[in-house]
Amino acid sequence: MQFAYPHNVWWSIAVAGVIWFGLFALYRRRQALRRLQPVGAAATGRRTRSRVRALVRSIAVILIGFTMLGPSWGERTLTPPPAKGRDLYILLDVSRSMLAEDVASNRLERSRKRLQDVAVKLGKRGGWRIGLIAFAERPVLLCPLTTDFRHFQEEIKNASLQSVRMREPEQAPTEGTQLGLALERVLRLASDQRELDVLLASDGGEQGPDEMAAITGQLVERGVRVYGLGVGDPAQGSPIPLRSVDGRRDVVRFQGEVVQTRLAEAPLQHLTQQTKGRYLRDQGDSVTELMAEITAKAERELPTAAQITVPVHRFQWFLLPALALLLLESTLGVRLANARDGVRPRTAWLARLVPPSRMKTASLHPATKA
Repeated sequence: MQFAYPHNVWWSIAVAGVIWFGLFALYRRRQALRRLQPVGAAATGRRTRSRVRALVRSIAVILIGFTMLGPSWGERTLTPPPAKGRDLYILLDVSRSMLAEDVASNRLERSRKRLQDVAVKLGKRGGWRIGLIAFAERPVLLCPLTTDFRHFQEEIKNASLQSVRMREPEQAPTEGTQLGLALERVLRLASDQRELDVLLASDGGEQGPDEMAAITGQLVERGVRVYGLGVGDPAQGSPIPLRSVDGRRDVVRFQGEVVQTRLAEAPLQHLTQQTKGRYLRDQGDSVTELMAEITAKAERELPTAAQITVPVHRFQWFLLPALALLLLESTLGVRLANARDGVRPRTAWLARLVPPSRMKTASLHPATKA
């Protein structure tokens, strides 16, 4: 035997407390009656009735407390119903410009938080698979399509330019943001899929127009929609912080001049328009609006071939006897009293449901007429 709701043990303890207080109240009542009335046959009969009713009531309450724990034994095999959802690849820009601090605390950290919110909302819907590709000068698959959203959260928490370079250390690091290569990686990974969307979090960057046109054409042909989340300030440039060799804080410079980076919205807007997606700048409820766009598309069914084994709940084996005992306890006192007074037990329960007539009462108590 096992219990499906072991956390309800506190309620069972409360039930035991109710039984104890009930027995204590019965004991106090008995002591009070013993002081008021002499001990006789009537008092003995009342004590017997009280004890029997207390015993029946206690057993019923114990069974109810046991029911709250969810007793179960045996197993049965079930086939879970097909889940509904889609596949979503998230592309996270981890290039050096994403360290700019024109948003709190920087562009990369803001993107991580926004994409984690997306994962939480999709996890609550169920049926969705989510994957993560981080890219800078090259793309790296950090998390393949999965329903394990905890694994996705761990990967996106650690996504950075250093983690991308550590995944493929044999390639010499370069500078830049190769969005086209990241989109090509999505197309290769999902070569046999058509129910696919892409959510891109980036600050734009310089992209080759010819290369992006070819990639965009493939996306449109496959029916892949790209949704863009722009992170940063498009109006004012911001320096890119870094750590110098001696560990001091510095900024990126080119030919002695401080490099300023700003959000480049034009390439992101063009990409999302061509693929019939949507672009939003990260502000206010932009993530909520993007989620509404992404989840508005028709969801495909994900058949589940595997079967699951679940325990068989047996709560009714305890609940039904408890209800029967409570019903018996409600009529037990009348049955015992009527049996002592010579009333037929078969119709004793009517005494509690139908009050006697006045004529019958007068005939039973002639002394009241005088």
